[in-house]
Amino acid sequence: MSTYVQKGRYASVGTLNRRLFVIIVMGGFYE
Repeated sequence: MSTYVQKGRYASVGTLNRRLFVIIVMGGFYE
């Protein structure tokens, strides 16, 4: 059970980091 929660948490964190990275790259690209 805890492994499933950890995997889910890790996945959501990865998506947030990827989204942040894309926003930063796009912002710098347009600036």
